Amino acid sequence: MNTVALSQIIQNKSNPEDLPHVPVMEEEVLRLLAEIRPRSVADGTCGAGGHAHTLLENVSSIERYFCIDWDKNALSIARKRLNSHKNRVEFVHSNFRHIPQLIPAYGISKLDAILLDLGLSTMHLTSSGRGFSFTKDEPLDMRMDDSEPTTALDLINNLSEAQLAALIREYGEEKWAKKIAGVVKDYCEHTSIPTSKGLAEAIKRAIPRRFHPKRIHPATRTFQALRIALNRELDNLKVALHDFPNILNEGGRFLVISFHSLEDRLVKHSFKNDPRMRPITKRPLRPTSQEITVNPKARSAKLRCAERISAEEVNNV
Repeated sequence: MNTVALSQIIQNKSNPEDLPHVPVMEEEVLRLLAEIRPRSVADGTCGAGGHAHTLLENVSSIERYFCIDWDKNALSIARKRLNSHKNRVEFVHSNFRHIPQLIPAYGISKLDAILLDLGLSTMHLTSSGRGFSFTKDEPLDMRMDDSEPTTALDLINNLSEAQLAALIREYGEEKWAKKIAGVVKDYCEHTSIPTSKGLAEAIKRAIPRRFHPKRIHPATRTFQALRIALNRELDNLKVALHDFPNILNEGGRFLVISFHSLEDRLVKHSFKNDPRMRPITKRPLRPTSQEITVNPKARSAKLRCAERISAEEVNNV
């Protein structure tokens, strides 16, 4: 198995920022897909190609692997990383919600596996320049696809304070939403060049210190809310959960890695109640303590997997 040796990384890398790109829950994904020996796989959030590299290196049955991502910069990195497998890989710049419309152009009507790794990659936080990080003075952009016209700053400016508070409360599950919304509006209106670092500091000051969360930055939930709303992330996931079972072959598997409760609830409900699917993971799989030591950003990850059942089984449900 050609997976990353976590213990070796721990020994050789003391600073998490120095780590190579390591896909979240790599071994669990590999196990769940290797079991079914898929011939065709769609990776709807390919990013820099971490999961793709692991699967293509270790699952010899794969004949067609679709690397799909709405970030064309990430795809260019994946293209270089996966060059040795170029005869088996198709690179597509698109939102994963469009997979059912994309694959027929490649002579495929159904797939054996679909993988979605939701949320931000380390690359988005450290080098995208689009304001995903609290620690960098970057423009308030937050677009996953920078060809889209609306930025996070546009979104903030176009919403009333009450609308912004509702957005932060719904998508960030932030109890300080009302106060934060006022601070965000004030910061963006009275700052000549608003930045992600400046906004994060303003949000931090808005929440009394004794109520600061212990494990995350006080601005985490607000940034999450802005990103989800701007990129319509929950809407995209809902479309995928509804449409993807129809393009899975019998016995095909649908894997989703989520990073917050809003996503996980949607996946859990869909896999449990969709008569076309059978849950493979009764409870979500979580990263091991060893993986979290290497990659702290993995600590909130949850992996769920469901399998497409036959039409005959669907009719008997």
